[in-house]
Amino acid sequence: MKTEIEIPVGELKSALPGLAKIVGRSRTLPVLGCIKVSLDKEQQFVSFQASNLDEIATLRLPNQTRAVPGELLVSFETLSKIVKGCSAEQSLRLIADKKETKIRYTVAGSSVDRAVEHIPTDEWPPAKVIDQESFPLDEAFKQTLKEALETASTDSSRYVLNGACLDITDKAAHHVVGTDARHLYSANSFDFRIPESLIIPTQKFIVWAGFQEDGPWKLRMLPAVKADPEDKKADKTQEEPPWLQIDSDHWTYIARAIDGTYPNWRQVVPSDTARWNRILLAPESVQMMQQAVPLLPGGDTSTQTVVLEVAADRLWVKGRGRDDKEDTRMAVPDAQLFGKPFEIALNRTYLLRALRFGFHEIRIDDELSPLVFFSPNKTMVVSPVRLDCAATPVPATPVPPVVGEQTAAVQNSSPNENAPPASPSAAVADNLTGTTERQTMSTTATTTPERGNPRANNDGNGEGDENRSPFKTALEHIERIKTNLRDVISDLAEAVSLLKAAEKEQRATTKEIDTVRSKLREIQSVKI
Repeated sequence: MKTEIEIPVGELKSALPGLAKIVGRSRTLPVLGCIKVSLDKEQQFVSFQASNLDEIATLRLPNQTRAVPGELLVSFETLSKIVKGCSAEQSLRLIADKKETKIRYTVAGSSVDRAVEHIPTDEWPPAKVIDQESFPLDEAFKQTLKEALETASTDSSRYVLNGACLDITDKAAHHVVGTDARHLYSANSFDFRIPESLIIPTQKFIVWAGFQEDGPWKLRMLPAVKADPEDKKADKTQEEPPWLQIDSDHWTYIARAIDGTYPNWRQVVPSDTARWNRILLAPESVQMMQQAVPLLPGGDTSTQTVVLEVAADRLWVKGRGRDDKEDTRMAVPDAQLFGKPFEIALNRTYLLRALRFGFHEIRIDDELSPLVFFSPNKTMVVSPVRLDCAATPVPATPVPPVVGEQTAAVQNSSPNENAPPASPSAAVADNLTGTTERQTMSTTATTTPERGNPRANNDGNGEGDENRSPFKTALEHIERIKTNLRDVISDLAEAVSLLKAAEKEQRATTKEIDTVRSKLREIQSVKI
């Protein structure tokens, strides 16, 4: 049966950026490079759906034209190129039957049919059905989730930390939590009506502005299906990870949640900070720090360090470059100070992130304890940097971070904000990980070192990182080289895929030209 669906180009231009964040680039499954376009039998709604097996995004828009109901698959790349060359006032028509698919659009006032690769709709992967009852999410949840995901780890070896946890273990106040084991973000006062805690993976679509601004959200969750561990005959293939669904005014987003036990994050959040030193920042203080901190020397050091100093009843921010002998100091205006003089070093990326998230109160115990940023209903805990390591230059050959120093390994002046953290002692790792996911979080930036013990960051034998085995360092260096090579191979594979697509498109163009030439020869051969 023939299907014809007419779509205004203006609507496609606003929808394609969101669908692009879902469309897969699998060479083994070309169907994932398509989107499914559907028109219901009543001709009320046109739907656009993209899938990469782990995520499904569906956009529903009111139908404004007469067409032939049905569904078809169209190459996302080809459709995007055509839409890019059309004006927002135009419309294009998607036409498909059992043998071919084409796109009809207007060029210089003439109608053009562009044939595209035909893929039957029965090859499209079915969307996960989540039939649990949905509940509305607080409007503040969107920004909170975005901040928690920005704080989450990007290290694939810590899979359970690669997302934001909706923690419902505290029945009085549910939390949204994100951490990369060097800094931790938590926000409370939510009410999630879900059967168990949920870890939402870090994905581009969920933080896309078009989805965030598309009206209020509703959430529903499909819990994980687990086999009975005591049943030796249990079918492990029937196990299913948890799934989540978020609905907005026009979008439906379905994603596979992270399956695992989130670490006990509460134990690294200090509970009694009333007697700590406090800094209250005025809006002028925040503005000055946001402008000054990125410009302070120290961006070329291994820890991207900036120092906060309270002296002579003033707050100072300091930085020192690799070749500097003295600190560059800048006074912060309008900061209220409570407590005794001190100084503490931290990664400037985390400081700027906390200021951007709206934290205007900082509580500090001493130079070895985590800094705690406070704001109404949310908290951020940030690992400090040892002051004697604050000006360590970036080595020519990257080396692993010092064990237990709680410093971010940064290779250049514009680092990845979520650089993988260093590995601590086994005791720290055991404290911060869950019983079933102990291997996923091998470090914590928010564990307070033992007071009065200058060797707390050593390896347990009284020897620091400076005496570590050269074999261990060499092996870790080889592992980094392997990771970089895998990235290069992945980029090369993507380049090959693009070249093949370009070659295929060129063949199609050549075929069309040959067809036109053949028609011209037939016309020329006609005798009048």
